[in-house]
Amino acid sequence: MEKLKKSLNSKTKLLILNTPHNPTGKILTYTELEQIAHILKAFPRVLVVSDEVYEYMIYDDFKTLPRMSAIPGMWDRTITVHSAGKFLSATGLRIGWSIAPKNIINSLHAIHQYSTFCMNGPLQNAVAESLEIANNPYKGHENYYQWLRQHYQDSRDYFIENLEKIDDFKGKFWKPEGSYFVLVDISKDKIPEHNYVLDGDDGSNYTKDFKYVLNLAHTKKVSVIPISLFYTEQHKHLGENLVRLAFCKKKETMDKAFDNLKRKC
Repeated sequence: MEKLKKSLNSKTKLLILNTPHNPTGKILTYTELEQIAHILKAFPRVLVVSDEVYEYMIYDDFKTLPRMSAIPGMWDRTITVHSAGKFLSATGLRIGWSIAPKNIINSLHAIHQYSTFCMNGPLQNAVAESLEIANNPYKGHENYYQWLRQHYQDSRDYFIENLEKIDDFKGKFWKPEGSYFVLVDISKDKIPEHNYVLDGDDGSNYTKDFKYVLNLAHTKKVSVIPISLFYTEQHKHLGENLVRLAFCKKKETMDKAFDNLKRKC
């Protein structure tokens, strides 16, 4: 919180939050959101964009997602971002929406019409209908949202349980509170010497996580994400000892990956 406070000044206009967070899987608690809101009292010009696209992928003690817009004094200055693609497990839709006070939404409309022409009508209608029926009973649950949360809870637990059985990953990862990603610490891993590079690259600037990912893809046929890609150039070193795995897959797909990861090369 002190670092955040020192990062703000009279010229700051926007604070972007992501909860549940990609790639760490962390959820900002109500207490943490209240602390951020308290800091922002000294910076009344700052608006908050709260990216909550993984709002239904929340686990364990989190039954509902803590929201910045629900913190006293923050509704009037918060834009909350939602994604149909995430909660419908169809990220290729690229359809989402924002919720904010009318004056902010009016400003967003003015910008939006000049930055994006429109989304095709049939997909918009499909999403609208999905929102209308999502509160109906679904697969033995009170509604689709409850089923979705339980589905990803089961997937996360299954993924964690099996990852812990693999020697190269045991005790080296964090259990996410939300989203569908798992971060793995590769700081103590030794990357075999190889010449794996992407087309057009010579590999001279590859960080450790990038080398790890390319080696894993070639030797184990499993594709994961290097975390240094999430950082600006000057801060890449903060992510080069981490990689991201995803469990938004069918169990048979995860099982195949587990078998490959256990294979000795």
